[in-house]
Amino acid sequence: MGILRDQMVDCMRTRGYSPNTIELYTSCVALYARHYGASPLEIGPGGIPAFLLHLRDLGRSDSTVRAYFEALKFFYALHGRRREVPELALTRRRRRLPRVIARTEVVGLLESCASLKLKAILSLIYSSGLRISEASGLELGDVDFARRTVFVRNGKHGRDRYTVLSRRAAELLRGYIAVHRPATVLFPRRGDIARPVSTDWIRAGFHRLARARGLGGRVSVHALRHSFATHLLEDGADVFQVMRLLGHSSILATMAYLHVRNLDLSRVPSPLDLAELRPEAADPAGCLMLSA
Repeated sequence: MGILRDQMVDCMRTRGYSPNTIELYTSCVALYARHYGASPLEIGPGGIPAFLLHLRDLGRSDSTVRAYFEALKFFYALHGRRREVPELALTRRRRRLPRVIARTEVVGLLESCASLKLKAILSLIYSSGLRISEASGLELGDVDFARRTVFVRNGKHGRDRYTVLSRRAAELLRGYIAVHRPATVLFPRRGDIARPVSTDWIRAGFHRLARARGLGGRVSVHALRHSFATHLLEDGADVFQVMRLLGHSSILATMAYLHVRNLDLSRVPSPLDLAELRPEAADPAGCLMLSA
């Protein structure tokens, strides 16, 4: 896969694919080749449906199967063999409600973090609604302490945006900068100030904290971004404002957070309670009758 991978990477970079997508697609094609023990160009047309069925048998999710399929379509199209990829009607992605962490749990998780660097990153992700890749890729000049804003460069789909910088996150960042003294990259790797910290390092640190707090594997770092949006809506923020802060291209993506707000359900009357019960009118089974 060496030469083939380099060709694929060069083509995707030319077309403006994000580093995460490039890594995902090349990994999918590499695992496909490893499964058959042969170069992808040597595998017959029947290889793809059989491989996707294998993924289903392993219990892989719809999104995972779709990612493999899209990666293989790209690879074979690159080599002029797109017609060899069968047309498969994959199931539509199931829309799941985002996982949200309670405010008290977010505070407890951050306070339990002993690493100043990790604490600053996670605080920014939650308080500014950042994706993990957006947080790791921040530069020192992206944080405007005077205007209390964070500039997100080249976010999802290559879009730039501004989001909020909370007062507490700003104080924490000032302390982090005073101790670590970053040059250009805000959160550099250890021993390499020119490269941003890896997202795997952030995830590993978050999962250690989550397990220690009893959250286990129920939440991911991305839940902090979900929590940012949900808690803003609970506090009365406008959904269009939240949409802009998150960098969503469609209001439908932001509307999902309306379904997980912490509504006071005790104040919502059930239609049964609003119906007028007539104890004197009962059916033969002895059940109370409801007036129309």
